[in-house]
Amino acid sequence: AMEGSMLTISLGIWMELPGVNYRDLTNGKRRDVTSDRATPEEISTYYRDYVKLKGLQKNFVDNTYVTSIQKLCRGHKAEDLENGHTDKGDGGTGEEG
Repeated sequence: AMEGSMLTISLGIWMELPGVNYRDLTNGKRRDVTSDRATPEEISTYYRDYVKLKGLQKNFVDNTYVTSIQKLCRGHKAEDLENGHTDKGDGGTGEEG
């Protein structure tokens, strides 16, 4: 983990997300430094505030790690399940091995 006094390599504004200006959210909260580089705490706060401002809370789960991602074929999902195919890559048998 990065300490709160450390600075990111990138400028804070380089990490801003669409529709919410990084400086607008951090203005007045910044410590006295001559650099535009952000602390990890500032970036974390900016991203947390962004999620709230954009109403995206339902898309995020706290204290969760993503360990894998799998693409779903939306057009064939129901048909594949009816035919016994699963997402396990087991050839539709439902058994591993």
